[in-house]
Amino acid sequence: KMNADGTATSQALTTKGTLNIRGASGGYFLFPYLLSDVNAEIKLNNDTVSIVSLRGKGSGGAIVNITGSVTEPGDDAGVDLRITAQDLPVDEALKKSFLFGPKKVFELLYDHAAHKNLIAAGLLKPNEFQFMGRCDVDLRVERAVKGGANVMTTGAVVLRDANVICSRFPYPVHVDSGKIILEDTAIRLPAEKWKLTTQSKANVTIGGIVNIPRDGEDRKVFPDLTITFDNDSVNPLLLAAIPFETSKNSAPPAGWPGTNLSSAARMLRQINLQGTLNGEGKIGANADESTTWDFNLALANGSITPRQNLATAPADADLFADGDLHVVHALAI
Repeated sequence: KMNADGTATSQALTTKGTLNIRGASGGYFLFPYLLSDVNAEIKLNNDTVSIVSLRGKGSGGAIVNITGSVTEPGDDAGVDLRITAQDLPVDEALKKSFLFGPKKVFELLYDHAAHKNLIAAGLLKPNEFQFMGRCDVDLRVERAVKGGANVMTTGAVVLRDANVICSRFPYPVHVDSGKIILEDTAIRLPAEKWKLTTQSKANVTIGGIVNIPRDGEDRKVFPDLTITFDNDSVNPLLLAAIPFETSKNSAPPAGWPGTNLSSAARMLRQINLQGTLNGEGKIGANADESTTWDFNLALANGSITPRQNLATAPADADLFADGDLHVVHALAI
């Protein structure tokens, strides 16, 4: 500012105005989901950018809406965004949009390596139980100014016509409907919202919580989930999914899941257990993130026709059957 005497007085630079964007494309690094055909109204007020409306197209032309604010724009800006979309494809683009803890949970729910192993073993066809589906999302992404990796992604993802191959128990199931509730340090799966079916058309439910406590960017994953089976069978996919006992830092055994069966699975295959399977299993984790299991299964109208002499069967398969072939605590893993 120039004064009357010819001297200058400095004043703080202010930035105010409105940006109207048409036909743009891009994504935001804290939720890097690529959008095209973006139309937006953005208001500028010094260090605050307010997204009044932002509407763009995601995968398959699904419409995504974003509102919220960015404070002190830059690499370590403060962020408070709401992201909503309906009928969004479940694909790699969506999975890669989730960071830190939420990303690990999505990786927990679908194991691409397990899918490839099951195909290689001839247990699945290449077009079966692929990573696919549709979903509705209602998310909030928050970070304080200079918050670094301390990003909170909360909200809900409602799934339909999707597939799950859980890395801790890679038994392929089709998701007719399901809901994932994202909290800052936990992911909740309400059991009443999940309806799943197996390849053999058995009914399955899943529910519980996956804890993802804050530990920098490397968030640990501690599942506490319950899975129920109704009218299933002892089938090759189920046997292939029964895990080996391994510590956190151990790689999965070669050929698992698929051609390489755990001792418990080998025992069940060896005695050729047949019948209708019902029961409940709990999936947990130790402090080192290694998996814990506790399954209680009941077999109805069953039969056993051993494939070989049981004297050579693995000694560590915990199987108990009474005269009616009602199996209780069939798999204690």
